[in-house]
Amino acid sequence: MYKRPPEGGEYKIVVDRIIEIKKKLKDTDTQSKLIHAEPNGSGKYGILALESKVEINGELLLAAEQQQSIDRILNNRYRVIKKLGEGGFGLTLLAEDMQMPSHRHCVIKQLKPNTKNPKIDQSVRERFAQEAAVLEKLGEGHSQIPELYGHFEEDGLFFLAQEWIDGETLSDKVKNGGKMSEHEVKEILASLLLVLDYIHEKQIIHRDVKPQNILFRKSDSQPVLIDFGVVKETFDREVDTLGCDVTASMGTPQFMAPEQAAGRPEYASDLYSLGLTAIYLLTGIWPQELETDAQTREIVWRDRAGKVSVRFGAVLDKAIRFHPRARFKTAKEMLLALQEQITPPVASSDSRKTVATGGKKTLIFGIFAIAIIALGAGVFYLKKS
Repeated sequence: MYKRPPEGGEYKIVVDRIIEIKKKLKDTDTQSKLIHAEPNGSGKYGILALESKVEINGELLLAAEQQQSIDRILNNRYRVIKKLGEGGFGLTLLAEDMQMPSHRHCVIKQLKPNTKNPKIDQSVRERFAQEAAVLEKLGEGHSQIPELYGHFEEDGLFFLAQEWIDGETLSDKVKNGGKMSEHEVKEILASLLLVLDYIHEKQIIHRDVKPQNILFRKSDSQPVLIDFGVVKETFDREVDTLGCDVTASMGTPQFMAPEQAAGRPEYASDLYSLGLTAIYLLTGIWPQELETDAQTREIVWRDRAGKVSVRFGAVLDKAIRFHPRARFKTAKEMLLALQEQITPPVASSDSRKTVATGGKKTLIFGIFAIAIIALGAGVFYLKKS
């Protein structure tokens, strides 16, 4: 039984969602009252809430939390198409930009501050604007970082509108196709090291490099780095009894470097996470499922991978050393360790028109000389520093 909204008008219920909820409530239907529809801010109707919370197999069902109303309009511009994901910091939504002639798809990040203190909210608001400006500059300067289209605040929530990347995450790629070859992983690693070198030059630490945050773009087969932790950190602050905000360590524990877990991230922390990501691609096994050496406290992985050359294995071993001083100091240095085995793709740091190899073997020989010159310059710079 459904409750009709007052004042008549269009009555639009997301039928598939009702069926999904009803299936989950099949054995405990007496615990729920009604699934009802009410008007929302856009004038459309959607499933907004169950009138009671129902726990089934440990899962707390509340339609308001599980379903964003179809056709919801954000900032009088972005129409929500579906929910892409949900995490501790908020929601990720797929939307279309109603103000663009193409109605291009975009990703909306809905972020909610971890406090109700008005003074802290103002501080969060200021930081949010600052960090959004950082994301805008990063996206404008590199084709393997999503562009930021805009940011706004609505109903006490903060939103980012970003470029939608049509592609598959590396975690899904392994899930669907199995572990990757050394050659494939080297190419992905070299490409991402150029991206990390670019953001590190801007004095930014990504903080959440992992397979789920790397999209393999369909259009050019290039890896794209998404979900920078720099903004999520702003919304993951806890407030102590004196009203001071304390930042928790940002990132995903199983891919997080030890110093980052202790709240002291550095550039080498991103290289550690990238090294673990490469090991996951080679083994198909999550880091927490691999053994750890009791003496060195480092992950033991080689026996779980396929055929891996001694040199490449040594590069990855150095990237995931427990102590950051024992790792590569920069992305350039790690890239140089790979250059004897492959020719990495060349990317421009100050233009979105970066070179995309995308598996086009004919380009590799053409860029060989340029790559060696660029890498040599990087070594000279490091030595001078």
